[in-house]
Amino acid sequence: PDDGTDRTYIQSLDWRWLNDILNSVQAECWATPLVDLVAGEAMTPVQRLFAVADIANGMGSRLDPSEFTFLNTDLAVHIHRVPEGQWVGVRSENHYGADGVGVSRGTLFDESGPVASIQQAQLVRRRALP
Repeated sequence: PDDGTDRTYIQSLDWRWLNDILNSVQAECWATPLVDLVAGEAMTPVQRLFAVADIANGMGSRLDPSEFTFLNTDLAVHIHRVPEGQWVGVRSENHYGADGVGVSRGTLFDESGPVASIQQAQLVRRRALP
């Protein structure tokens, strides 16, 4: 049922931007999920990492996310250490051609440093006007 609640992925995260995503080649933020992956079950650190990992494809593009969509068609995450804490840091940059086909590369980190590398194939498109 539609109760008016925004249940999008973007709204399921609490964000703390570390720089200006529209004017930075490499965007950085801290994020943490606001909802459980499974109702009533606390997320493990690795589940939390993957819940946040998908945001990298819209960061560092220098495009306004209210005007463009960033569809990731493939997501690869290589973890070299289990993250600590509730927040996951994301540092990402995007490269794409005039046709909107591109790639996002980045690092996932916690307060102690890097925990994983990430790469996403992506398709960038202008949002349809209302």
